[in-house]
Amino acid sequence: MRLNKAVDLFLLTIKSNGFSKETVKLYQWSLDFIINKLEKPELASITPDDLTTFWNWIRNEYTPKRQNKRIEPLAGRSLENLWTAERSFFKWCIESGKLNKRPDLHIKKPEYSEREILPLTREEVERLLEAAKYTKIANTTNRKAFKMKRPTFKRDVAIISVLVDTGCRVSKCARITLDDIDFENLEISIKPFGTGGKTKTRKIPIGRNTKLALLEYKFEREE
Repeated sequence: MRLNKAVDLFLLTIKSNGFSKETVKLYQWSLDFIINKLEKPELASITPDDLTTFWNWIRNEYTPKRQNKRIEPLAGRSLENLWTAERSFFKWCIESGKLNKRPDLHIKKPEYSEREILPLTREEVERLLEAAKYTKIANTTNRKAFKMKRPTFKRDVAIISVLVDTGCRVSKCARITLDDIDFENLEISIKPFGTGGKTKTRKIPIGRNTKLALLEYKFEREE
């Protein structure tokens, strides 16, 4: 069996086992690197040396194609994701009888340190909310400088308030609906993407200022 066919079967298996769409997509992205670099060999012909060569290439020679034109190597998190996908694939190959011996066990897990994420200061949050509420100051020759409220300011203030208060990702915030908000108990239900067994709905508390921002947006939509 060729490597690309085995990968297709592996992805189909984890999909049928309830892995989320995001996880399946991530595994496919990772394993495509190996398929393309090794040029779709027979699965049984892959040796530890092949994978050593692959990892040397992905760490030291591969240049990612990014929209922002940055040419830095893959980040540590991406390398870890690739390593995890590789391990899971070859483990499945053994369990399903596709291989008798794993060629990947000598590859060590990539080590990296998480970049520290500093919380916004109160002043920075206030500046964000101010920018969401008002346009830039307009300077004219016939009247004093002025600024106007933006037409979408209630929506934008609600979004920023949720992001700052909960710390959730933008992609998760974009999936929140008004039905997910418990105004009485000051909670928001963050639903998973897809139906993966490892992802569950989480309830995240919110503050009263965020509640007020959400209610103002809710009332505006209902008018």
